Amino acid sequence: MEFIKKILDATLDATPYQLRGWVMTRSNPVMTITNTDKVVQALKKLDFVAVMDIYMSDTAWFADIVLPESTYLERDEQFIAGGGKNPSYSVRQKVVEPIGDTKPYWMVFKELATKMGFGEYFPYKDMDDIRMAQAADFPELMFELKKNGLASAGVPLMLRDKKKCGRICRKIPSSTGVSYRRRLHRCAIL
Repeated sequence: MEFIKKILDATLDATPYQLRGWVMTRSNPVMTITNTDKVVQALKKLDFVAVMDIYMSDTAWFADIVLPESTYLERDEQFIAGGGKNPSYSVRQKVVEPIGDTKPYWMVFKELATKMGFGEYFPYKDMDDIRMAQAADFPELMFELKKNGLASAGVPLMLRDKKKCGRICRKIPSSTGVSYRRRLHRCAIL
């Protein structure tokens, strides 16, 4: 959370410059940052604080405006890359209509930008447009994600390096290594 420390320093000490406002989404620094007093002091010093969240968090009580966001069950989201030893992509998809007058975060930012005269920087009309931009070169990935919610690379990251893979395959006993080698060849790794 180094970036939060920088926000607090810029607000309280003008380091490297004086911060006057903070717009945050799905963040509750009053509860998640160790020095709560410093966070509260910074929030009180700011000229403007906007919070977008699904509930009235402890931080939201210090905001000048609270923008109600749809919950993860009420909104579609962009594709998310997952790390780890077997990289994958996932996507959350809306399962129920939003309750009340909430909106997904991307729509709130798009509408604010449009009202401020910066609409051309948000050229999409809906989440499908955003997803198309993310997966434009890989339509089959987009189809798999929308169908299954998850798409795995299928091959552990360390095996993507052909030299390492060759060394590993040579160490695998031939009785078990044959089928594994075939699978790696099919994945265009070897």
